[in-house]
Amino acid sequence: MSEKTTYAIACPVCGQIQMISADSSLTEAEQRQQALLACNCSDGVNARRAKQRAEKAKENINILFEGDGEIIIDALSNIVPAIANNTFAKVSITTEAGIKATLTAKEQSIKVERTEKKTAALES
Repeated sequence: MSEKTTYAIACPVCGQIQMISADSSLTEAEQRQQALLACNCSDGVNARRAKQRAEKAKENINILFEGDGEIIIDALSNIVPAIANNTFAKVSITTEAGIKATLTAKEQSIKVERTEKKTAALES
């Protein structure tokens, strides 16, 4: 079991000191990230919102693509941080089975969409 330590860390954006209680094995980069997430500066608030959007999007990916295999869930989950941080506005992936996954950045959320096209044709 790891021990908890209280860190006094400056927000990497505004410099305000944040008191963080976390696992004693946090790296310096993880400590700075925790300070940013705890800070009330505008970048700290935006970082918290992006993290919440990403967590919710990953939950939705797991729900919508549960039976489609881990590879699509992993691929989409790995793209989510870039969508949450507004690096990408929209990403679509189409599987060999014809399932289309689309992640779209919205103002307050990330839309996760699953489209499955089924075509039937007969010829004589």
